[in-house]
Amino acid sequence: MDIVNFKSEMPAEETVRIPAGKLIDFTYQTFKRVGAPEADAKLIAESFIDSDLRGVYSHGIMRLPIYIHHCRKSGPGGINPRAAVRIVKEGLSFAHVDGDNGMGHLVSIRAMEIAMAKAEKTGMAFVSVYNSNHNGAEGYFAKLAADRGMIGFFVTVGGRNIIAPTGGLTPLLGNNPFAYAIPAKRHYPVVLDMACSVVARGWILLAIKNGLKVPDGWAVDRDGNPTNDAREAYDGLVLPFGGYKGYALTLIGCILGGVLSGAAIGKEVTDLYGDFDRDQNVGHFMWALDLKSILPPDDFMERMDSLIDELKASRLAEGIERIYVPGEKEFLVKEENERLGIPVTLGVLKELNSMGDMKISV
Repeated sequence: MDIVNFKSEMPAEETVRIPAGKLIDFTYQTFKRVGAPEADAKLIAESFIDSDLRGVYSHGIMRLPIYIHHCRKSGPGGINPRAAVRIVKEGLSFAHVDGDNGMGHLVSIRAMEIAMAKAEKTGMAFVSVYNSNHNGAEGYFAKLAADRGMIGFFVTVGGRNIIAPTGGLTPLLGNNPFAYAIPAKRHYPVVLDMACSVVARGWILLAIKNGLKVPDGWAVDRDGNPTNDAREAYDGLVLPFGGYKGYALTLIGCILGGVLSGAAIGKEVTDLYGDFDRDQNVGHFMWALDLKSILPPDDFMERMDSLIDELKASRLAEGIERIYVPGEKEFLVKEENERLGIPVTLGVLKELNSMGDMKISV
């Protein structure tokens, strides 16, 4: 089966649909069992499964086993399920935050809450974070700001280096995903959530879990040769989107999320799936802009609606039925998955049900 279709539609013969509430509860209970406080476990579970709801299956429930593996480990390489996220330095419009080696989802939510609270007072605020962990998809955290009538930005560095500088073969950069979220009134918020690679490496991992090949143009092997073998792609290099432009953009993400915050960069970066003896020290950088500091939020969102209306009224190219704006397809997928259940591949379901005494029934 071609993973292009698998990535966009999740073929029915290879999946089962499971109600979102059931996956959220399974995730919540799993994190409670490794020691997460109830309130933290709920936040982690809801943000975790939001990726699956939006169709970003590479960053949702399929990653639960590796997170729990790290949470169960004590000492270096573990994740602290009872993290006390704290501000180590702050001003009126900024904060520097220690994630206490906590789950990246929880740390990211807490840090964005700090940014939004400061932005409400000053108009705009940024937060840098170190000592965090892999946090899934960035769109969820940027959208927290859009839900509060703000524009949000979020970038993460760390997880594993999979991109080489243009012309090189040494992986020294992650795909350093970033997201913008901008509210509208009649329309969905505009949410740009993307990695700096052609494809998130999680899709390659999902291909491995389900015995699939990857398409041309996604990755090269360790020697720089194009490959369709998912394992060779996973062990090799994922290509940056837009060639040197993607490399440049992921470098900026590394600087903001890693150099500025004091988090892991370059050869300091660990591998979530292969390094169990060093803390990840993932870094995040985010900002929130309160719309009312510039103009009335209703005015801004009405102007956003007008812009989106104009974009959608564009004369269509042959074979195209509809114009979308960033994030719109994910909102539509979320509505479908809330109604029908989240598609989970049989390979992922088997792995989840082998984790312990809890099982997901279908």
